Amino acid sequence: MTARFVWWDLNSKEADRAKDFYRALFGWTLQSWRPEGAPAGMPAYEMIGIDGRFFGGINQIPKDAPAPSHWMGHIGVTDLDAAMKRAAAAGATFPMGAMEIPTVGRMGMMIDPQGAVASLFQPAGELPSVPGADVPGMVGWNELLTGDPAASRSFYSDVVGWRWRGGPFAGMGYELFGTGEEGGDAGGMMKKPDEVPVTAWFLYFTSTDLDATVKRIGELGGTVTSPPFAVEQVGRLAIAMAPDGSMFAVAQWAPKP
Repeated sequence: MTARFVWWDLNSKEADRAKDFYRALFGWTLQSWRPEGAPAGMPAYEMIGIDGRFFGGINQIPKDAPAPSHWMGHIGVTDLDAAMKRAAAAGATFPMGAMEIPTVGRMGMMIDPQGAVASLFQPAGELPSVPGADVPGMVGWNELLTGDPAASRSFYSDVVGWRWRGGPFAGMGYELFGTGEEGGDAGGMMKKPDEVPVTAWFLYFTSTDLDATVKRIGELGGTVTSPPFAVEQVGRLAIAMAPDGSMFAVAQWAPKP
C-alpha cells in the first residue's frame, strides 16, 4: 500500500503556549503519555486528539534550536531501515538516526534533499484509528511547498512509493500524490511562492465555519497572515501563525459532489 501520513507532531519552542492556543481553537483533548519503562524524570509526551481519538502530539524543543516551531508529519512505512537507506542515498539526512519508541514503533526524523522536515515511521503493530479528514479540528490536507517540484517528486517516489497525478489543478502546476488514482490522494505538492523562504510541509486543519475560526485565531493571540480566500473545487482557506510561531492553515472544504 502506498505510504500515507499516519501521525502529526508539533515541535514547539513554547509548548505550553501552543497547547493553550490550539486546544482553545480546535477543542482538542490532551493526554500525557510515557512509554513503558521510561525513566522517572523523562518528560511526558502530550498527545492531542478529538473525542478521545488521538492523531498527534506536542513536543518541547530547545528555544535555541535552529528551526522555528513547526508541524511535522509521520509517513508510515513497512521497513524503516530500508526507507532510510533509500532516502539517505537520495540526499536526505537523519540528524537523530533511527529512534525506537517502546510499544509504538520506530521513526527517523528526516530532512529531505530540499530541506523539508518529515518523519518516516514504522509502527510496532496496528496503527491507531485517527479521526477522518473532514472532522473539525483534524488535519484535512498535507501539502509540500518545494523549490524544486521535479526533485521532490522523484525523491518521495523512490523513498515511500508515492505516485502522482495532476488532478483538477494540473494547469497550475499542482500535483496530487498517493496511489496515483482518484480517491487515493495523500496530499498535494506545488512550487513554493517566492515569499516562502524554505521548502516545507504545510498542514490544513478542517473547519466548518472558517470565518468564526479566523476570528478566534486573533482572539487567542494568533496572527492571520492570509485572510480567507476561495479556491474553486476546494473550498475557502486561510493561513495563520500560532503564538509559538508555528504556521498552519484552516480550510472549510467545499461540499463533495
